[in-house]
Amino acid sequence: MDVIEKDPRFYKMVRPIVTFLFKFLYRPQIIGKEYIPKEGRIIIAGNHTNNLDCILLISSTKRCIHFLAKDELYKGVKKYCLNIIWESFLLTEE
Repeated sequence: MDVIEKDPRFYKMVRPIVTFLFKFLYRPQIIGKEYIPKEGRIIIAGNHTNNLDCILLISSTKRCIHFLAKDELYKGVKKYCLNIIWESFLLTEE
């Protein structure tokens, strides 16, 4: 499988703002942050208890996170957010 490199400039501009707002409004407690490696490939999986999981994952580390998203989510404004802001990749069922 080829690794697709996306340009994370917009992500890096938006991430601090989103992280600040999320932490200010919800005050999440991140347990085990010290176990997230600073570099190298890793998989961080959200358990989807609500629609804010992606923001919680983004605010949990300074690393650029890429998301897999179902094709159902690639409609309207969500497509823009998933593609540009959240660095997502389309996952289709074949």
